[in-house]
Amino acid sequence: VLNFDLDLFEIYGSPGGKRSDTYASLHTFNPEVTQLSLNGFVSCGTTRLYIQNAALLSYSVEGYDDPDDEPVSIYLQTKQASRDRTYEIWFQLSGRPANGYKRFHDTFVWISTFGKHFIDFLGSYPGSTIGLRHFREDFFKWLKLRYNDGAYFRKWHKVFGKSDFRGQVNAYRDYLYGQAYNLENRDDLLRHQVWADCMVGGRLAIQQQPAKCHNTTTTPFVYEFFKDMYFGYCLENMDPVEAVLKELEGRKRELGFAKDSIQQSSLSQAPEEIHDLPLLRVGDVIGVPPDTYGPHRQSDEDWLAYIHRIEPLENGVQKLYVLWLYRPCDTVIRGTTYPIAKEVFMSDNCNDGDSEAALFSTEVLRVYSVEWWPQNLNTTKDLIIRQKYITQENSFVTLKRSDLSCECATPPTIDKYQPGDTIYIKRRGLLEPVVIQKINADSTVSVRILLRLKRDCLKISGISISHKVAENELVWTNEIEEVHVNEFKRKCHIRFFEKNIIINGNVPLPYNRRGNGDFWILSSKLVKADEQYERVELLSTAPHLLTQGPDLATPSPKRLIGLGIFSGSGNFDRGLEEGGAIDFRYSVDFSPEAIHTQRMNAKDPKKLCLYCGSVDDNLKAVLTGKNSKLIARIGTVHFICGGSPCPGFSILQLDPFGERSCRNASHITTICSYVDVYRPQYAVFENVVNMSVTRKGYESQNVFENVVACFVAMGYQVQYLIADAWSYSSSQSRERLCISIAAPGLEPMMHPWHSHSHPETVKARSLGKQFDGVSFGEREEHDVPFDFVTAGVSTSDLPDIGSGVTHACIPFPDHRLGASMSIKDRLIARCIPTFPPGQGYAEALARGLIPEAGNKVMAEVGRSFRRIKVDGLFPTITTNISVQNSRASGCLHWDQPRAISIQEARRAQGFPDSEVIIGSPIEQLKQVGNAVDRNVALALGLALRYA
Repeated sequence: VLNFDLDLFEIYGSPGGKRSDTYASLHTFNPEVTQLSLNGFVSCGTTRLYIQNAALLSYSVEGYDDPDDEPVSIYLQTKQASRDRTYEIWFQLSGRPANGYKRFHDTFVWISTFGKHFIDFLGSYPGSTIGLRHFREDFFKWLKLRYNDGAYFRKWHKVFGKSDFRGQVNAYRDYLYGQAYNLENRDDLLRHQVWADCMVGGRLAIQQQPAKCHNTTTTPFVYEFFKDMYFGYCLENMDPVEAVLKELEGRKRELGFAKDSIQQSSLSQAPEEIHDLPLLRVGDVIGVPPDTYGPHRQSDEDWLAYIHRIEPLENGVQKLYVLWLYRPCDTVIRGTTYPIAKEVFMSDNCNDGDSEAALFSTEVLRVYSVEWWPQNLNTTKDLIIRQKYITQENSFVTLKRSDLSCECATPPTIDKYQPGDTIYIKRRGLLEPVVIQKINADSTVSVRILLRLKRDCLKISGISISHKVAENELVWTNEIEEVHVNEFKRKCHIRFFEKNIIINGNVPLPYNRRGNGDFWILSSKLVKADEQYERVELLSTAPHLLTQGPDLATPSPKRLIGLGIFSGSGNFDRGLEEGGAIDFRYSVDFSPEAIHTQRMNAKDPKKLCLYCGSVDDNLKAVLTGKNSKLIARIGTVHFICGGSPCPGFSILQLDPFGERSCRNASHITTICSYVDVYRPQYAVFENVVNMSVTRKGYESQNVFENVVACFVAMGYQVQYLIADAWSYSSSQSRERLCISIAAPGLEPMMHPWHSHSHPETVKARSLGKQFDGVSFGEREEHDVPFDFVTAGVSTSDLPDIGSGVTHACIPFPDHRLGASMSIKDRLIARCIPTFPPGQGYAEALARGLIPEAGNKVMAEVGRSFRRIKVDGLFPTITTNISVQNSRASGCLHWDQPRAISIQEARRAQGFPDSEVIIGSPIEQLKQVGNAVDRNVALALGLALRYA
């Protein structure tokens, strides 16, 4: 063996190749697909020569199983040197890298040192015992014991600075596998579980189920609802076997669903018109002629009303105070063929206080018989009433006896407040948290003013802050203010934490989410002298007057057992679970990478049954009564969540009626079928807002209306809203339609309050229009305590990675591109101006900034190569981030010449840095783009907990 020293070296893509003349880090080198070349000074003794364009054959890292605290040795072999018949010639990277190549070499030295530690760790344990979970904490503990806090180890670890190395293992999994494979003890090393956890070398921790169903499986009830839709040909009706049907009927009885809801109730003839009506009574349901007063209706049948109060007049005439009843065609499900024809809905719309809508007994046409809260939908009564339609929210809720009387708006009462309660009042356009000090007799309240540490106190003389201050950290003061109870907006939650907990980043959920859910933290007080605040002092305990916010780190003891379908990486599931009311035990998704990601981030992977396969095959297994631990039994699932494939409804879909799009769209019925067969207590589903759009030529086939009608016909309470990610502390412009349902009689989930403002560029939006032209499901406007979080703020701690060509970032292993940019694309990216914000290829071309080498032939320029605005929001994160995309919003970094990284996409979607996403960069990005925003999921999870 003949070794030469290399100095001032640089490694780059071989001329003529895809990465021609571009620097490359050795951890990306695969001789079978990549061609790299070497320049540098070669020395041996006193001889020093310069070599150029030397094609690399391989490299070798030496130092494995060496306990000394020293760097590894790296050797290169060129193709030409390998042909020497006398010597085995290697070149050791013992000198300095060339100036431009230094960051690439430093990156590889760190990764190769990590590879040594990784393999030594595996080698110190018997085969098959070490999994990826051991790199959360155990690996770092082992390192500290092995190197006894040595100088080189400290220097090496300081670059990363964390104890959880799981992200590093996944990021460099191919390099690590290649190193282990080439060692003599590879058989022992490759038996460890970590390779299957990371899906390397053809190994899997969870096997994929074979795909057998070719169509979208549905239950009979759901099939009848959707068979005539434009995607109906993709559906396959499947009857439950007798044993499953028996379990289902038992579950429906348990939760109070009406019997025979699968059967369609036919509408009998309306009662004969009575010309000489007897005296009417409170509780009668009457029919009156359609007229111009009262709420507008679509139906030309009788207008139905419930009498809740009667005022006798002269000559036996009665003045009637009524609550209007709505037929299905008077609600948001008007465009559907509703199967329970006798069902009508109590409303919150009355004629009290409206002289123009006065109703008298002389106008009554007939009195209807009613089956209230039916146990069986097959009734001889004229009407069925079991739900209330709330007109302002366009939601359906279980009818209560208290709903049979009018409850017009009443002024706010002071009785529900107590000293110590934490409340919002509005000041300077934002909600400000205060603490009730004293409740006075004249509806005024003495409140303690609180300051925000970051906004109000950082400029105070003498203050010293040693940690990154959260936007939701408060400071206690002695300032008292008198306010009227009418100024109270809503309650908020404030909890005391010791300062070391805050500094060390150990604030528990949900207090560590930028104020999402109206949760605040407190650790200090402001001390005042001579009318001036002098300093901030730490509190030793919570102020005695403060009624602290709840400790939600401890989950509810009666958590609902959850099932996630189309669950992807599980971001939706885990976010809901963080609300403390759900314990997910079952999950179904087709992607092996996503399922492995779920497994690796689950609190208890042994309790989570992961089905890696088609939802259609899974549902078929349920309906046929297949006995498997991966298949949840009816009665064991209390909560379901999921989001069917959105490409079927996406505005970016070029062919919405093509077969692939129809198959995607047809899976909205999967959501309904899972609910139909499992009958959970609660469920939450999401999709793109465009799902509510009525497509031209298919005006009678609105998908959203049919989904709502399907749930209502089952007997579920239904609420829905447009959930904007930025309203819940995320930094992306993602908007989604969320539908929540609750079984009869349960408290439905409230819409979560917004914690962050709408950007000025956000426009009004709704889910559709009612028959009278009034919009429903409108984007909500709430008073909020925070401005929206910008893209720049959410990623301010991430280092500059330039064009991303190193394909590595040690402190943040996912701070790399999902796919490499071509040389021409990198050239164009460097030419896109950073000011004014939001520039793209079109603007740069118009200003003459694109050189001839950067000219591209594109069908449409549109938004291609458009920079994100640092003070704005990230665009909606998708599964494929391409700077050339002219239809999607821009994805070019605001001041670096590259597309946004996986880490930046993670931040936009609310993935915690502590979680690992399994797979290649392309597969990681798919999982991030397919996910439900984590902060939206948390807000919904908290709403479920409150319910």
